[in-house]
Amino acid sequence: MTDNEKLALFKARADITDATQNELIGQYIKDAEYFILGVTGQASVPTALEGAQIDIAVSAWGKRGAEGESSHSEGGVSVTYESLSPALQALLRAYTLARVVNVNATPETP
Repeated sequence: MTDNEKLALFKARADITDATQNELIGQYIKDAEYFILGVTGQASVPTALEGAQIDIAVSAWGKRGAEGESSHSEGGVSVTYESLSPALQALLRAYTLARVVNVNATPETP
């Protein structure tokens, strides 16, 4: 899928019709790509995860202004933010490359 196709799909899912925020939307899509690459260890986003990339970007878009919050209440309305749906987690897990772990290593402390 091309960048323009991803942009169009994002805008369709987020119900955005104008082009005034295309650059910002593109950054959300790129951030979702970086997230997927970081989680899976892949060199590029697999075709099967391109839809997930858009889902993650749209989800992040919907949380603008509430970064870092897990829930929010205002005026009697409560909102709880979900990190990633179990379905998305399972999909990412399916494309995660194997990792070598040294079970004898001493854990690092931050």
